[in-house]
Amino acid sequence: MNEIIEKEIINVENMIHEINGVEVMLDSNLAKLYHVETKRINKLFDKFNPRDSINIKI
Repeated sequence: MNEIIEKEIINVENMIHEINGVEVMLDSNLAKLYHVETKRINKLFDKFNPRDSINIKI
């Protein structure tokens, strides 16, 4: 019961890139942030139009 859980400190600012004036985050970085596999992030985004406002629960 007394397990030590190591938490990785993630600097989100280093995960955000600017492409053509738009701030974006790579799917692999987003998956790392939410502690899921990249394929799970990609499946979620397949369901949404990227031009729509996105509010996704993982």
